[in-house]
Amino acid sequence: MSKMVTLNDLGYVNRGRSKHRPRNAPELYGGQYPFVQTADIKHAGLYLNEYGQTYSQKGLEQSRLWPAGTLCITIAANIADTAILGCDACFPDSVIGFIPDDKKCDVRYVKYLFDTQLQMALKQLSQGVAQDNLSKDKLLSIKFCVPDLPVQRRIADVLSAYDDLIENNRRRIAILEETARLLFQTDIVGGDWPCVPVSELIAINPKVAKPRNTIVRYVPMSALSTSGMTVDLHEIEMRSKATSVCFVNGDVLLARITPCLENGKTAYVNFLGDDEVACGSSEFIVMRGQKVSPYFTYCTARLEAFRSIAIKSMVGASGRQRVQESCFKDFSIQYPGSVALHRFDQTVKPMFQQIAFLSKQNAMLVAARDMLLPRLMKGQPCFSSL
Repeated sequence: MSKMVTLNDLGYVNRGRSKHRPRNAPELYGGQYPFVQTADIKHAGLYLNEYGQTYSQKGLEQSRLWPAGTLCITIAANIADTAILGCDACFPDSVIGFIPDDKKCDVRYVKYLFDTQLQMALKQLSQGVAQDNLSKDKLLSIKFCVPDLPVQRRIADVLSAYDDLIENNRRRIAILEETARLLFQTDIVGGDWPCVPVSELIAINPKVAKPRNTIVRYVPMSALSTSGMTVDLHEIEMRSKATSVCFVNGDVLLARITPCLENGKTAYVNFLGDDEVACGSSEFIVMRGQKVSPYFTYCTARLEAFRSIAIKSMVGASGRQRVQESCFKDFSIQYPGSVALHRFDQTVKPMFQQIAFLSKQNAMLVAARDMLLPRLMKGQPCFSSL
């Protein structure tokens, strides 16, 4: 039997807390307490276990530590994106936390309900003249229908099985990517090799033949990962080629704006057909190996020293600074010669191939889950505003 409820009928609801001004004071960060932001929630799966920053003890004192199992709901920038905390964490007042009453609801079911129905309704409710914003009052003004707890759990069990497989693949991808980078550090960067300018090995923003098709795959900045090498295939859309820069399989995409570059947003392009060309935002730097492989190129882009050179080159108005292409000619890297390069490539190539396979498998799992999601929720919930 179903019943109409508001979110606070099912548990505790409140906004995150970030009292200190300025918010970016250095003494607030760098400690042991996870600090989750809206972008982390947007890119999380069912559970949120990865985050870009941590709070210090002083940061914690002006915030609040929410328990694992809390549903995070974004109310600014990205409206009503959700993820369940996989660990105790803090978050700012641009996020609302929902701690479920386990006797009334399954938090996984509530998250799926947001994905299928509530997010769209809340986005419409939050539209404003300047910037969309969802208040706690607006969130609690929505009534929606939920079935009995056993039904919630059965639906959540089916859907979360897909998310568990997706998350497992993500962990495998992260391990493979980290292994490749460690081998690069030891075999290449840590070796006693002569240094050469990176511009002799890697082309920056190389020319790409325009695609024949008018509409092509488009990769937005949000599809780049901060913790791994894959593009989020779920976010790829089709768009006119005239609006963007072009790239092909084997190219590496590097964010050229802050804070994306600072967080290490990169991607190795491996999702296209043999002759396919894709487009991306002009906020990317495209890197293509000339004397080195795509694997070498990707690992170079992930070096902290490489990103540091790029960050120092940024110019432009505050908040819209861009990396300058010219900075890369000043960066040098060890060049071990063809024999050592071939040995490195042969070692990491299977890792990159496995990552490509797991990425495509995840895309199929996401598509299957998203097709199943509205069918399982069908008939459960209509909603209304108080």
